Amino acid sequence: MTKTEHRARITWSPALEQQGLPTIHESIDPAWLPSARSEGWSLKYRFATPPNEQGNPSEAQVSFLMDNAPHDQLRPGAKLLLFEKWTGERIVVEILD
Repeated sequence: MTKTEHRARITWSPALEQQGLPTIHESIDPAWLPSARSEGWSLKYRFATPPNEQGNPSEAQVSFLMDNAPHDQLRPGAKLLLFEKWTGERIVVEILD
């Protein structure tokens, strides 16, 4: 299956917003579809402008890293839970297109 990037909105936790949003341009972290919480996938997300400059929420391009991931689930309106490594919280990623 082709790994297609999708435009997404990442809503960071209040704790991270208080600490200061990340200055990164790219990361890979575990993500779950709410319907399959026991099945996590590595989600690659990249920012044209870092979150600390965009604010909360931030817009990113996202894709699953693995070929066997459920790529067809990344469609407009889909929401994923993403592990926010800086705080340990689960945050929301909403697929926009």
